[in-house]
Amino acid sequence: MILPEEFDVIVLGAGIAGLSVADAVLQSGKSCVIIDPKKPGGGASGAPALLINPAAGRRAKKAWMAEKSFDIISSHLLYIHQQTRSPFFEENGILRPALTEEIASDFKRSITKYNWNEGWLEWIDKENFSQRFPYIGNHHGGLMVKKAITVYGDSFLRNYSKILSKKYLRTVYGQYPTLFKYKDKWLVDLGGGAEYEAGVVVDATGYQQIQSDYWKFLPLHPVKGQLATYYFREPLNIKTSLSSLGYMAVSSIRSRQISVESTYEHHFEDLKPTPQASAFLQKKLEKNLPGLLGRSSGCRQWASVRITLPDKMPVIGPHPEQPGLFIIGALGSKGMLHGRMAAFQLIRQIYEGIPADKEISISRFL
Repeated sequence: MILPEEFDVIVLGAGIAGLSVADAVLQSGKSCVIIDPKKPGGGASGAPALLINPAAGRRAKKAWMAEKSFDIISSHLLYIHQQTRSPFFEENGILRPALTEEIASDFKRSITKYNWNEGWLEWIDKENFSQRFPYIGNHHGGLMVKKAITVYGDSFLRNYSKILSKKYLRTVYGQYPTLFKYKDKWLVDLGGGAEYEAGVVVDATGYQQIQSDYWKFLPLHPVKGQLATYYFREPLNIKTSLSSLGYMAVSSIRSRQISVESTYEHHFEDLKPTPQASAFLQKKLEKNLPGLLGRSSGCRQWASVRITLPDKMPVIGPHPEQPGLFIIGALGSKGMLHGRMAAFQLIRQIYEGIPADKEISISRFL
């Protein structure tokens, strides 16, 4: 009989949440194995391009713990880049055109309403906006979010996984795990019997959490999004990513492409890209950047599902009836902004007994 290999922690899911949890475990001096049926970033956090935007939503509401979260993830991105020399992010800001007078009022109000640090946001009136950004379509001025980052998620997570592997993280990709409990241990079966066991399991599987019997008491909700990357023969003269009913990601790193993403349906059956969503993204690109679509030389589509909760906040913490089982999830569209901070809070809660912040604690649902 071959006994299962024992670790302190088993992490299920290798997106930004799962890899950050594994990182926190290793920094605590514990052993860890991470398992994912796909590859690092095979889910929503591995999008071809995404934004770290602390002023998201229709009214540019300030994200929870915006400054601290931004400092944590921006420092981490720089560290990964320094270790790998792979260019996968740029702090190039986000431009938010005000499509209506109402949105313009909301954007201007955001600067004083949420007590932003100096230099994070800038309101630009209609005349100056037109002069500075003549390629933008109809608008009523706009908001410049200066502290914002464009990230190529798939590249970032591949590099992150490689670095953690060098720090003795065991990685198991491309196999579907079955989780079960025997006495006080959690075991994982990959098809040939129990192969790994641990006293702690962290579920960071994202969409699969909705299908799990363990988390049915949480009001988790799936939201589908689709992304289209358009390619061009010449570099684009657009330096800043845009947020307008979704986002349009650009950077000098990949200057001949723009990635357009939006959430286009909340009830769905098909998890693949659809023609209807493709048409929606084309219209959005043409509305915000008139004439650009006609210059493109090709397009690549991508779709995935992210998970949210009614209060639009993440959730971390222990299962109320299954000792040793923990969740980190519902990061939604702010996975890159909040994922790392939430992961380290979870591991401190597990090993140091420090309660998670009440805004993201699972206790709010118990």
